Amino acid sequence: MLPALESLNLDGCQDVDDEGLAAVAQRCRGLRCFSIYWNVKVTDQGLGRVLRAQPCGKLQELCFSGCKFLGDETVQRIVGRAPQLRLLDLTRCPKVTDMGATLVCENLCELQVLRLYAMAQLTPAAFNGLQRLPLLKELDLCGCRCEDESVVAFVTHAKPGVLETLNLTWCCALTDATMLAIAKHCTRLNWLSFFGNLNITTAAVEALAAAAPGASLRYLDLRGLAAAPPYSDGKSVRQIFPQLLSTELHH
Repeated sequence: MLPALESLNLDGCQDVDDEGLAAVAQRCRGLRCFSIYWNVKVTDQGLGRVLRAQPCGKLQELCFSGCKFLGDETVQRIVGRAPQLRLLDLTRCPKVTDMGATLVCENLCELQVLRLYAMAQLTPAAFNGLQRLPLLKELDLCGCRCEDESVVAFVTHAKPGVLETLNLTWCCALTDATMLAIAKHCTRLNWLSFFGNLNITTAAVEALAAAAPGASLRYLDLRGLAAAPPYSDGKSVRQIFPQLLSTELHH
């Protein structure tokens, strides 16, 4: 037993499989943070053992980025064992469906960081529950098929001044409605990307600059905005956001 161990990082440990996680479950029963980035062997069975072994409510941070065999069963375990979770990273977990995303939004209301990067299998309906997560400081939807309605509802219901990082890279369905809602409600936004969007117009970009985020943003990527040509080259945007530290966030 390892009763004092609270943080376990297995990132890049490609040989760890469900049998290895069974050993983790036997010996590590007081974890606050568990990360197993980019593992292509572990399944819901192994991850479930680890989650079931933890005291209900103790887990604070879970990173499962790149766990290609993680599915909704693991998400169900997460919401059952970690209702006070602060950070959840499900980047590139292709077996998670709309049901899993909905479970997260409806049950993990204490989340401060949610990463759904490259989760293109989710339909637009999967994001309708984002408004139930008002404490998010960071939301990563890069490459997701979210639409204006869900993102606007999210920023409208977010606790004022909390959201700091918002990644909407390659969210191709979003329009000016989303950027205008951000301009109105995200008063302390520090990091924002709309890289690759073809709908956002010059007028919306200038409205963002004139609102509170115009002063708070330090990192802003608007490259590729075909409908906002004055600001789509990654350099000219500094004319209206002179305080920016970087305009190239997506690589």
